[in-house]
Amino acid sequence: MKARSKAPKQQARAAARLAAVQLARRGIVVDVDPRLAAMVALFKDRCATTVDLADWLTMYFQRIH
Repeated sequence: MKARSKAPKQQARAAARLAAVQLARRGIVVDVDPRLAAMVALFKDRCATTVDLADWLTMYFQRIH
């Protein structure tokens, strides 16, 4: 049996930390929590970079005027 380098939840948490950095660069401060990790898991396959990921996630954190 092949061993995976990281479990999917650990990968989502790691990607969530990176996405939080990109969101912070946009002035959006978020906690790296299970909610953010779940959002990252949902969108990560659609994104080539953490900047792309932050683009997708921004809609959850910005106010609509």
